[in-house]
Amino acid sequence: MAVYSGLDLPSFATFRREVVLAAVEALDKKIDALENSEEEVERVFAVDHYADIRQSTIEAFLLATQSMHERALRGLMVGMAGRKSWPAGKIQQIQRCSLDGKGPNLLRFFQELFDAPMEWFGVHADLQFLHLLGNALRHGNGDSAIKIHQLAPSLWKTWLPPGSPIGGLYTVPFDAPRHPAFDTITLPRVLLDQMMMAVRGFWEDIEFVRCNSFSRKSEGVEKHMYELREQRACRSNERVWTPG
Repeated sequence: MAVYSGLDLPSFATFRREVVLAAVEALDKKIDALENSEEEVERVFAVDHYADIRQSTIEAFLLATQSMHERALRGLMVGMAGRKSWPAGKIQQIQRCSLDGKGPNLLRFFQELFDAPMEWFGVHADLQFLHLLGNALRHGNGDSAIKIHQLAPSLWKTWLPPGSPIGGLYTVPFDAPRHPAFDTITLPRVLLDQMMMAVRGFWEDIEFVRCNSFSRKSEGVEKHMYELREQRACRSNERVWTPG
């Protein structure tokens, strides 16, 4: 299986290091300084203000990460479909269809194009979760938000299910909503880190397949492939967040 295009991994690494980490770390330092301020107003009000900015920043970077991955994935598939002389109508479906579900979708087209399931590349469960996050961050409450809550209820720190006792004095009404509002979610930095690692892992596996398709491999290519194998082997030990 030959692969011709996709996400630019060096550029993605630069984006993570110089944009994402720099912004989040700057906000973390600001919040730490305010929490230790001698001014009560700063401790009480400014901390909450910057915490809200931090949450919005993480949301924005999650959206950017999901968008970069999906655009690159569709671009990869459109490029391969063109090389295989697929009809224009089918290529347009790749550009517009959903990731999964009934009817034409990216998972099915990927299998058809590359003779391998998309699930073999990267950590598919993480990429599915990132897809749900992208949908929920764009549209709010809905099926994706419900699925996120089912997979990772711990992201809602202040929500309790119907019937839950509180301090022996109060019980959450049994007719209360079974799922919390999406806008009450808390998205930690480690979740953003894990989602970016998932995207990187997917495209590292794509890069490995691309290099493996070469009829002749130079010493540099062989070294690159060895490094990609090592990185893949370390993924489970490098996890920083798991749904739950």
